[in-house]
Amino acid sequence: MSVNKSPAFAVAAFCIASVTPCLAEKSDGAMQTYNRLLAKFVTASGVKYSEWKSNAADVQALQGVVDAIANEKISGSNQKEALAAYINAYNAWILHEALGKYPTKSVKDVLFTFFTGKRIKVAGEEMSFNHLEKDVIRSKFSDPRVHFALNCASRSCPPLNPEAFRGDKLDAQLETLARSFVNSENGVNYSAEKKSAELSAIFDWYKDDFEGEGGPVAFINKRRETPLPNDTKISYQKYDWSLNERNSMIEGKRTPASANGNDLSAAARWRARLHGFLRPVDEEKARVLRERWNSLPAELQTNNQISGRHLTHCGFTLGASYCSFPLLFAERRELSSHSFAHPSQRADRRESTSSRSGWRIADHRRRCRRCLLESSAKRSR
Repeated sequence: MSVNKSPAFAVAAFCIASVTPCLAEKSDGAMQTYNRLLAKFVTASGVKYSEWKSNAADVQALQGVVDAIANEKISGSNQKEALAAYINAYNAWILHEALGKYPTKSVKDVLFTFFTGKRIKVAGEEMSFNHLEKDVIRSKFSDPRVHFALNCASRSCPPLNPEAFRGDKLDAQLETLARSFVNSENGVNYSAEKKSAELSAIFDWYKDDFEGEGGPVAFINKRRETPLPNDTKISYQKYDWSLNERNSMIEGKRTPASANGNDLSAAARWRARLHGFLRPVDEEKARVLRERWNSLPAELQTNNQISGRHLTHCGFTLGASYCSFPLLFAERRELSSHSFAHPSQRADRRESTSSRSGWRIADHRRRCRRCLLESSAKRSR
């Protein structure tokens, strides 16, 4: 049997042989960049989102990381390398999307579209965070310790690991994170006086994942410095979905705090506000919001809710707990941002002026520049 040894064949063979090394080099470069970004912006108490968002070069660097992840070839031949790659993909994309929404109080919306929508690309496949976690990481690898490696950009999530995961040290990394979490109050809040323990909701939501080690409590006791007594009453903590932004108070660096408990420095808060004020209205986002509004049940489109026109031009995302269009306070010429609850939860907050509930709807309509102009036009008719 003769073999074609033409120049064209030789070139093709060389190209095919060189693809894998090139992809590997690109992936290694992306992970080096990712490690640098993690070391710079991830702390024990959270992520320095404000500092990161204000650094255009590092924002672009993270974009390069997720672009590499989108085109990376993940082989199933090495299970540990594959699992490490998928965990890195999840966490890197979470950071990318959280930075895209920042400043925000939470990445979660009421309908969980942040996690269920196809907004990321991994190894050439478009998918959602939910698919990557449930159908890839949990389903294919069946290691309950991944719950302490995946970070959903929320306070109650196990802390983000400040370095990328690697196949050759994955077991040690996962075990370290699992032990750290179950020995923290965020993971297990034990009261010897009450003989009770409040576990992270993770142990409730994913209890089946821990059955291989005898259940959540057995998994915990295997790794806790002081195991839970047999007569401990078990309950579960309420999950805190607020953004896992760095808390400088925890790190011992006391910075000026605002009246509503914001732990950002005054300078960082003003930078975030100015960034939001200068950002133009996204027409594509407005279109999506308009479609979302039109798809709502009639009872949510009543006069005592925010109108469809208002939702469109102000960028209010129903259920996302934030309004991306900033306010310009006419009285004090002060920039600010604000938040609202989902309409179904708004009735008991409408007259509230507490900083936690956000500004009243009346305040928002009165102070939002475009709402003010629209109201003035209607009154003049």
